[in-house]
Amino acid sequence: MKRGVGNLILILAATLISAVICSAQNDPQAGTWKMNLDKSTFVPGGPHPKGETVVIEEIDGGLKVASTGVNPDGPPGHFEFTAKYDGKDYPMTGTPGADAVVLRRFDPHTIETTRKKNGQVVTTNITFISDDGKTRTNIFQGKNAQGQPITWSAVFDKQ
Repeated sequence: MKRGVGNLILILAATLISAVICSAQNDPQAGTWKMNLDKSTFVPGGPHPKGETVVIEEIDGGLKVASTGVNPDGPPGHFEFTAKYDGKDYPMTGTPGADAVVLRRFDPHTIETTRKKNGQVVTTNITFISDDGKTRTNIFQGKNAQGQPITWSAVFDKQ
């Protein structure tokens, strides 16, 4: 009888461990993404990057993001942040245009990233991961130097 109970406990433990492992999801945002300039659209007549690579790591409840690119005037650009999908402000470093970031997740393939400077929203972007997981599209909304609303998109291919 004791042996039967012991075997039952082992079977239940193995089933539970398998269920936990199978239910663990990798965040589709994670990976190395290279900007596809041909598919991206920028503000007509405005500056746009000459390229960008974003490395995104999944963390518990959020993302660690490091972006490196070439700015419109030529010098390399870099920013990074680590944030959770909890709607709270997290520090962002490397760019003079923003000092904080807020992440929200709508579903596994769609997130919102809000960038702030001194507590004020600078840009908001919605990021969509394609169903096949190979394309990451960011739709940005912000304001130009005259305070007028502008929208642009950046498309990235998974490497």
